[in-house]
Amino acid sequence: LNQKIAAVKNNNSGDSVLIKVTQSQITQLQKQLSTINTHETQYGENGNLLSDIQTQLAHMQTAIANGDSTYFDSSLLAANSDVGNLLLVSPTAPFQPDQILPLKATGLGIESSATYDLSTAAGQATAKTAVGNAQTLINQIFQYTTDNQLVAGSLSAAMSSQINTLNKTLQQTQSTAQDQITSQTAKLTQLAQNQ
Repeated sequence: LNQKIAAVKNNNSGDSVLIKVTQSQITQLQKQLSTINTHETQYGENGNLLSDIQTQLAHMQTAIANGDSTYFDSSLLAANSDVGNLLLVSPTAPFQPDQILPLKATGLGIESSATYDLSTAAGQATAKTAVGNAQTLINQIFQYTTDNQLVAGSLSAAMSSQINTLNKTLQQTQSTAQDQITSQTAKLTQLAQNQ
């Protein structure tokens, strides 16, 4: 009886292989999902910082129009701080390069108010051009970052769904295999008792 029961368990080796392959697929997908979720969070954090940079640049435009050097410099300081806090995310496919690295390397390209002399029309025009160029750049980077965050969210949802499907398949395979072993063992035990 024990030999026959052992043979029943050994005959389910196909299920055992399927279970191991499915578990391996789940493990790989979970690692990929973790990376994607990290990227999604990083893109979200960068999006918040870029949004604040946009706000600070708008404040600088107001300061230029008012000839307010103090407000200009405080807004520039806040914007530069945000640039320093941006996270570098590895641009692997399917994400597009977000241009954060070059931004961190070169900065916004805006000098302090003393460089421009906001009390003059020429100084205001020069400052306005510098801030306008920075706004164009930040708007582009913000769009890349937002697009990447959306891609990460879509990938995360798809991978989570795939993992859930594989988990259900795994549970069904394990349950079916165990049910077969239990049923056949019970039949063999009953047959042995009958004999």
